[in-house]
Amino acid sequence: MVTTLMTQAVYSGDETIKDNVSAETYKLLEERVKKLGLGSMDFLKKSKPWMLGSMIMGLELQAMGLDMNHGVDKYFMDRAGKNPKQKIVELESLDFQMKLFMGMSKKEAEMFLLTVLKEVKAMRNQMNELIDAGSKGDAELLNKLMTSGFSEEEGLEEFGKRLLDDRNLSMTKKLLKMMNENKKKTYFVMVGAGHMVGNKGLVALLEKEGYKVTQK
Repeated sequence: MVTTLMTQAVYSGDETIKDNVSAETYKLLEERVKKLGLGSMDFLKKSKPWMLGSMIMGLELQAMGLDMNHGVDKYFMDRAGKNPKQKIVELESLDFQMKLFMGMSKKEAEMFLLTVLKEVKAMRNQMNELIDAGSKGDAELLNKLMTSGFSEEEGLEEFGKRLLDDRNLSMTKKLLKMMNENKKKTYFVMVGAGHMVGNKGLVALLEKEGYKVTQK
């Protein structure tokens, strides 16, 4: 998996990021790399747009004090891992998630990077809004915030569909299969907030299958 990621995340031969994005995107990228203290573009010039966008977003989130090692998913994974009676089942693999980005078109990859670079200032406010909406259980606001970055104007509408809607359908099918195989079992299911909300989210999809979903 690591080898595949490294191969797909970088350009081969003499090709570089500068050859694959507009002058505007490249200028913003240079400025952001410098502000993040990553030095010059020489070190990153072989990286593809989607990889740079993901890396920069991760660094910005860390700068906001958000550490993935303190995430609720890691907490429950560690807790379940200590109990031999609890079986951990993936709804989707890390390999599958990475292939979503690897499968981006050239245009989508640049627009993803450009959106990250342009929205850096707004990211902090939006993240605070997401955390607040999540803590209050405001599903409508969560859905609005989660889908705001995948508009047709930004050229990411189709990617947003693959990232959220298509995955929601796939995860729902797996959940239904698990629950139908053993109806006496109780399942603790953990997914990102963006997959729960909206008329194409897991809650709506399960309700369409006749399940009663209660928010507490």
